[in-house]
Order: sequence, then structure tokens, then C-alpha cells
Amino acid sequence: MAATTQEREVRRVFGSKGMEIYERRVTSMKKLLAMVLALVMTLSLAVSANALKADEKINDNYAEAVAVLDGMGVFKGYEDGSFKPENKITRAEVATIIYRIYTQDLAKNDKSGLYASYNKFSDMAGAGWAAGYIGYCANAEFVKGYPDGTFKPSGNVTGYEVLTMILRAIGYDKNNEFTGADWALNVAKYAEQAGVLANVKGVDLNAPATRELVAELLFRAIAEAPMVTYTAAFGYQTVSFNGKADGKTFKDNETLGHKKFDLTPNATNGTYGRPATKWTYNCGDKSTTVYDKPVATYTEEFKPCDLCKDLSKKKEAKVTVAYVDGVETSAAAKAYVDTFKATDTKTALGAQGQLVEVYENEKGEDYTVIVINTYLAKVTKVIEEVKDKNDHVKVEASVNVDVYGTKTNKAGDVTNEVITDNFETDGFKKGDFVLVTYNNGDIASMEAAKGEVAKLTGLKGKAATVNDVQKITAVGYEDAKVAVMATMNPLAKGTSAEINLKDSYTFYYDTYGNVIGVGDYTADADYVVIDRIWAGHDDGKVTVYADLVNVSDASVLSKVTVKSVKGTVLDVTVNQEASRNKDFYEDLMTYTVNKDGEYELTDTGVKVEVKNQDKTTTKLLCTYDANDNKDIINTPTGYKNVYMDKDTEILFQYTASPEGTYKAYTLDTLPNSFWGYVEYVVGENGRADVVYVRGADKTFSYIFVTDINDIETKQVDDDTTKYILGSAYALNEDGKLDEKSAVSVTSDSKNFVLNANAFGGNTQSLTTLSKAGLYKLYTLGENDQVLQYVEPTKLTKVEDFNNNVVLGLYEDELVNADELQKFYWTGDFENTDGENRPYAVELEKADDKSELTSMEAGNWVYVQRDAKDDEIVALHKISLEVAVSVSDEKNASVTADTMYFGDALKDLEVTVKAWNEATGVKMNNVAATDYTLAQKDEKLTHSSERVYTAKAAKDAVVDGDIVVTIAAKPACNSKEIRAVDPLPADITNFSVEVTPHTNSARGTVKVIASSAATVKVNDLLRCIKANGTHVNPDLVVFDNSLANKITDTNVTLDKVGNVAIAVYAEDGSVAYYNVVVEAPHGN
Repeated sequence: MAATTQEREVRRVFGSKGMEIYERRVTSMKKLLAMVLALVMTLSLAVSANALKADEKINDNYAEAVAVLDGMGVFKGYEDGSFKPENKITRAEVATIIYRIYTQDLAKNDKSGLYASYNKFSDMAGAGWAAGYIGYCANAEFVKGYPDGTFKPSGNVTGYEVLTMILRAIGYDKNNEFTGADWALNVAKYAEQAGVLANVKGVDLNAPATRELVAELLFRAIAEAPMVTYTAAFGYQTVSFNGKADGKTFKDNETLGHKKFDLTPNATNGTYGRPATKWTYNCGDKSTTVYDKPVATYTEEFKPCDLCKDLSKKKEAKVTVAYVDGVETSAAAKAYVDTFKATDTKTALGAQGQLVEVYENEKGEDYTVIVINTYLAKVTKVIEEVKDKNDHVKVEASVNVDVYGTKTNKAGDVTNEVITDNFETDGFKKGDFVLVTYNNGDIASMEAAKGEVAKLTGLKGKAATVNDVQKITAVGYEDAKVAVMATMNPLAKGTSAEINLKDSYTFYYDTYGNVIGVGDYTADADYVVIDRIWAGHDDGKVTVYADLVNVSDASVLSKVTVKSVKGTVLDVTVNQEASRNKDFYEDLMTYTVNKDGEYELTDTGVKVEVKNQDKTTTKLLCTYDANDNKDIINTPTGYKNVYMDKDTEILFQYTASPEGTYKAYTLDTLPNSFWGYVEYVVGENGRADVVYVRGADKTFSYIFVTDINDIETKQVDDDTTKYILGSAYALNEDGKLDEKSAVSVTSDSKNFVLNANAFGGNTQSLTTLSKAGLYKLYTLGENDQVLQYVEPTKLTKVEDFNNNVVLGLYEDELVNADELQKFYWTGDFENTDGENRPYAVELEKADDKSELTSMEAGNWVYVQRDAKDDEIVALHKISLEVAVSVSDEKNASVTADTMYFGDALKDLEVTVKAWNEATGVKMNNVAATDYTLAQKDEKLTHSSERVYTAKAAKDAVVDGDIVVTIAAKPACNSKEIRAVDPLPADITNFSVEVTPHTNSARGTVKVIASSAATVKVNDLLRCIKANGTHVNPDLVVFDNSLANKITDTNVTLDKVGNVAIAVYAEDGSVAYYNVVVEAPHGN
């Protein structure tokens, strides 16, 4: 708690006199205090933790005695940790305790033989283990038995008998006062004088004593009653610490407890600064701390007049504020003291939900005040206990928490700011809300906070929306009080938040019933679905009733009166017949109950559905399989999967409302697999708090669809559609095939066909059914069916357990194909899915005499199982013929044997027309590297028709349609002449530059030389070359008129005159280049 908060609290409780601000830091990791009260708010006397059970009801007046004697080991509880305070105790047991006190012998070894001979009682034969203890006490004259010479060891001891024994131990009865007719009166007189009976009120000491009473009498006698000596002259005298007589004053004199065990009381302050006495001793636990009992306690605002009345002070009470949440204030504030008058009826002291304890100081002249605040917190992390291999604890079990209400603003008002802290404990889980108290900066206690969902029905002022929790005046139509440390958390999440009149929230309460926090009601709401809703007519008044099914346990709230659903007040729009109110069913809701007992239902949760263009919605089918992911419900693509954990509440509705069938599950009890329509509420940890499923376990039958286009649609009613698959077979459980007939699929959903990987979340509509083949037909209930495509799998050769190679597949165990029913289907290959599995859109049964009616490795089959989806009963082989074609059927054709998907790849032969070529082979739209393509006659040019062969690689298989790619080969291209670079080594007398031709002009071959007479034509042809596609590499020389071809090229350019060089293409087209001679630059 911030320093300003502490200062504010001290002033709030007891005025506003000056005092210092005490700064402290709430640390993030705290060690649990050695002593923690079982209930910090208890008004009774409390003692430190020991071996005794904390839940036993020990008399407040006797609790100190029981605790100290148990801690010393003098008077222990039972082996199970209990003390059994109301049990009776025997004379032998008391003698044993007095022996321990007087001898300091606390060992448990057998004393039956020791001192047994000292017994003079006639009934010791049955004393057993107690004989030695009784013998010692008899020898010491602490016990004297009955007049008849018996001791009665198993008899119940009375209060007077206990006092007699212990008073003798501290020095009394030296004059035989405890013998004779008045012995009990004398025992009572000395016990009263010694202070032994100070806490014993209204008890019959002649009756058998209880264990707690015995503890009280023994403890006061050894802890507070001085030891005495006796002389005839002076009577009984107390013994001082130095052993000398000092008169009959009992103050500060030696006690039996101090003498034997150094038993000493020490004033101290315990948890929260509560005044206490720490008893120390030299045995057992060494110390026991006992807390003082407050003389007045308050948990809400009070006035000085109330304080004076409760303290029996007629005029005034002087009070010191000592501690706030365990932080000492009085010392630093120089003993801040205030005096309150009995006549003051106006000054406000204390605060709502703040525990104020008033303790009387030693002289009874003034009082000490302890203030303990309660804070709301949320568990954010659970840290499990960790032990090493030797079972030693390495990490203590603890929780991290967000604590609310510990910070204040400058005005001293509590803010929504959150701090984090840690507390060593177990028994809480993440997300729990708890109440904590602080002791000097450490969390001192933690207990579960009560939370309830209710409507906000009262606020201070006129505003219907506020951001101050202190303005709440009524919740659920009942008056409400707000704790001083209350905040808008967890709703505010540490910042700010608003609450609205008439809205529902989760209200958290402190130990005293005050509102201490506000949260989103969905976190703690009671979730239901409506199973039946109907309108009743009572004396002309319409009343709407409903049966609500609880999500948590599937229990039914029968015939509740419904005020509203989804915020709409209900009236005659609800039909008298429950079956005609379908709009209200199969929907997750929460509820609150108004002051008239009427239920107000609110729609909630995330529905897995799609919005249609006509503004209607369609539920989408979800699927679950624990073998894949135990904690995930898979939703369609584009929707978030539903993640669950051990705390998720799951309601499963198997049949339609009204009068549906329901069952509640947890993650551990959920069916192994199911289909269903899902609605859920996500918790703060990202996991679903609540899941509602309208679905069914995965029970199904098989059908075989042979034509996806043979479908007829019929509308059964407004909500239900029937699809009739005209070309389908129903399959028996034993794998036999029924006659081909129409199969009907009925559903009230528009989307109820799923492909095989629906577990990944993909769904498809039946109207876009894309694959012929094997399907599972699931029935989810009346008018609700769904199809799931069964993906084919590939047969392989496998080894059986005898190392024999057989045809089959592994499914948890080896399945031999020879042992199964077999069916054979053929059709045209359509495509493959993402896993390269083939499918067709139309299939037919293969001819019994066909070569296709056999199975071998590499074949693709549909696997049909039994109704439990366990044993394989049949295989359905599909032989899908792939198409073999060319990309350009006008300019090429292909010849090939029939090939089926998955079979061995076969050779192709392709015929290509002139000016075209075969450039490659694709299979299933991917370049087929398993084919080698080559032209049969390499001498043929593109100007003629040619034949190509595509050779299949060894062991290659067909995995899709085959297409040979055909590309046009242009008749000619640019018909260029280019200079050779570099020129031949012997050409040194000239160089060449070429300018390309155009469509309208010749090109130019420029010869740079000193004289044309130095350049021969054949040397020039060595320095240039033809370039282009389908261009003849042989250049031809003409004269400039192009009429005469120059065949003798071993002449110089000056002899032949102006010449042109021609470049020919395969199609006969030509381009011409003029030859010009130019002198080198500068000549």
C-alpha cells in the first residue's frame, strides 16, 4: 500500500492530527510468515502455529494454556494432531503431566517400573504404563488417593482434584488443608488467591474435567501462581527469584514453570502489529506466541460515542493508532494519540470493510488500535512445488497475484492501479479471485473471494453511468455496501472503466459482505441453453416459461419464468407450443434473476457460423478427434480453432430441442471424437471457459458416389434440404456392395459436405461436391447429416511378421490386401489434392474381365472400415486413366499406350508439322523430368515435318495428365551479318564494320583498308558470318545489280567492282548487304 494510503487510513480512522508519511515497498516475492492466523479476521484469541489442528474449537479463555503446554511438550495432543478439548481426562493422565512438569522429564520412554514401588494404593495392578508416574507423585505427596486406599487411575479427574495435585506441586497443602470435609473449599480459596481461576467462569469443578480445562488450571498454576513455602509461624510465603522470602506479595515471584523450564512471558507485537505475549521456554518448540483479545472490533464506520460505549468508558477514551496493515505508525508519529468523547456523535471513525481492533493496554488507562485492510487480488500464475531427488523442497508452492486497491491519488482516493505480488500457498488456480491482507509489506493471508453475477440496480446521483465504484448502492435489487478499498477492477484492468445501471456484472465481496471489485460477468456467469420455452395463459395474463439446461452439469432449471431473451421483453410472440419456438433453441446464454424472480436471458458466446448475403447465418460444422489434438476443436478454414483446458465446461446436446438430450463433459471425459456446431466463450488465458456443442459422436455408414453431377435438390420444409445422389452405392458394414441406387442426404445446414482433411478445418458445400469415390455418411440427428470424403491411399509391398513380402499397408498393424474384399473402379483422372492423391469426378465399375481387376504395389485404393472405424473390411481400387495430349493439336499429334495414375510411365511418339518443334513434356502441369525428348531424324530441318520420341525413365510412374509442349519455329529471323570478333590472326591489312539491314534498305559491310586492291573477297568472307534463327550459314556474293553471282572469290575487291553479299533463310527469304571500302581515318 502506498505511503499516502497509509496516512489516509490512519487519519480516516482517528482524526487528522499531524503525522509523518510512512514509505514502504510491497515486494514482489515474499516469504510466508512463520506464524499466520488461520482466519485473520477472527475476533477470538489466537495463538501461533503448532502441531494442533487449527479447526478445533478450543475455548477462547483456555487457548493460551493449551497452546503453550503443547508447545512445551508437557501436555500434548493426539498423534493425528488433534487435541480433543472436550474430551474427559483420567487421574492417571494428570499425574503423568504433573510428573513431567516437576521433573522436566518429557521423554516418552516407559516409566511403568520407575517409582512403582512407591505406590501404596491397592488398585495399581491395572495402572500399567501410568504406575511409575503415579508412584512418583505419591512419593512427592502430590497425590494421596481416596480414603479406601485406592487411586482409581482410570477414573475421570475433577477440576478440584486437578487443582489439588498442582497446588501441592507449587507448595500448598503442607498443613493438610486439602484433607477433610472442607478440602474443596480450601483448594478453591488458594487457587483463587494464586490467580489460577482467573479465566475459569461458570464451571462446575466437582464435575469431570475436560482436557482444555485441565490445561488451563495447570498452566495458570505453573505460569502465574508463585511457588510457596510453609512455616507454622508465618504460614505460606512466596519464593522470590533469589530464593528469599519477601512476604505474601505475589508480584514478580518465582513460578514452577520458570524454575523448571525458564517459562517467561514477553510482550511483543505479532502479525499486523497485534499485541501479543511470546512465551519462551527451554524445551519443545522453545516459544509460543499468544495474541491478546481485542476489547472492541469494527468492520464499518463508527462514531466516538460507539467506541466509548463499547469500552465502558462513560466520558472519554484515549486511543493510540499503533499499526496499519502491520506497519507501525505510533513510534514514527511520536505516539500519535487522540481522545474521543462519549458525547461525540458526528466524527466518523473507521471505514466500510476495514477491520479496526481496539486493545486495552496494561494499565487499562488507554487503548491501542490495529487497522487491517482487505484487498481484492487475482491469481495470475501458479508456481508448483519442486523437489530434488532426495525429496527436499527446492521451490516452494506459491502464486503470483495482481493486487487491486493498494494505490491512491493525490486526494487520497483509491485508484484502479494494480501491483504484482507473490504468496507461498497452494490450493488456488490461475484466474481465481482472492482476498489478501498485508503485514508490513508482505501478503499475510489469502482466501477465496466470493463472486456473483448480478444486475447493477442502484447508484448515487442521477447518472446512469459512472466510473466510481463507491457510487454503487444496490446490486440485484438489494442494498449494497462498498468496501473502502474497492476498485473497478478487474473490469478496469488497472486503468478506468464505466458501469451502467441495469447492466449485469460480476460483483466480488470481501469477508464482511461488502462489494470490493467489479468484473465482466461473463467470467463468472451461469451459462445455460433453452431446451423448452412456451407461453402460458394464467387468468388472461401471458407468462413465458422455460426449461434451462445448465452448461456446468446438464441439470435443468424447470419452468422458470422468463422476462426477456437477448434484451427483448417477451410477450405473446412466444407460442404456446414449445416445438414452434425454434428461434430460441440451440443458443448459449447467461442469465440474471430480477427482484420478481424472473429470468433475464442474454445471448453470449462466439458462434462458428457464416453470414449470408440475405443477412441470415449458417452454422458451420466443426470436428473433434482426441487422437489428433485432445484440447482442440477444429473449425472451418478462416475461423479460430477452439482451445480447451481442464477447467473448460462443455455441454453436449445430442438431440434437437425441445426435450433434447444433454450431457456435461470436461476435457478428460469428452468423447474421443465428434461432429457438431459449436459456440464458446473464451477466458482470459485464451482457452475456452465454456463450450456448447450441438452434435453427435462419430457414427457413420459408407456410400460410394460415382457421379458428382447426378444430384437432385429438394426442399423438405423451410429449414431442411434434401440432396439425392442419383449415382451412389450404399455399402454394408461387412464390405459388400449393394445395388446402385439413389442415396438421400438430409440437413438443416447449407454446408454439410466435408473433404477428408476436415480435421484441418476445411469444409465444402454439397452443391460443389468435387470428387467421386468413397464417403462416410454421418447422421448428427433428425434432419442433420454430413458427408466426409475418404482420401485414397497407395498400396505397397510390405514385410509380414514371417519376413514374407505381401501386398498391403500398415494401419497400426499390417493389413494384407489378399485377406480383404476388393472392388475395382475406373474413370478419367481429374486432378490431385495437396498430398498428390488422385481423384475423378465420375467412376464406374470395371469390367470383371478387365486387366484392371487386380491389385499390385503402387495402386491407389479407398480403404473401407467397419462401423467402429476400426477394422478394414474392403479395398476399392481406382484406375484413373490420364490424358496424353499435345499443347497445339493443329500442328502436332501424340501416340501413346493407355496409362493410369500410379502405373509405370510409358514412351510417347510425337509428330510435329514444319516450322514447329516439341520443346518438353509436362505431367500434372509440372515439367516431367522422367521423360527424355529427342528428334528421331536429326538431319531434318524445321522446314519439314518431323517425329520426336519421349523416352520414359526406368521405374518412373504416372502422376498426372501428360502434355507435350509444342512451340512454333519461325521461318526466319533477322538474317544478320556480323563481323567476326576477333578477326583471323593473318588478317592485318583491313578491318570490318557492319550496319544491319532494315525492311526497306540494304545493310552495309564496311571494309576499312588503304586500298581495295589489298582485300580479297574470300578473306572478307572469313571476317564476317551469318547470324539468326533458321539462317543459312553460307553467304553468297553478287555484283551490285544482284543479277550475277560471283563464284570466284579469290580476287581482290578492286577487280570485281561494287559487290553485295546475300544472307538466306531456310524459307528462302534473303537480306542484302552492300560492300564498301573506306580508307583508314586520316588517309
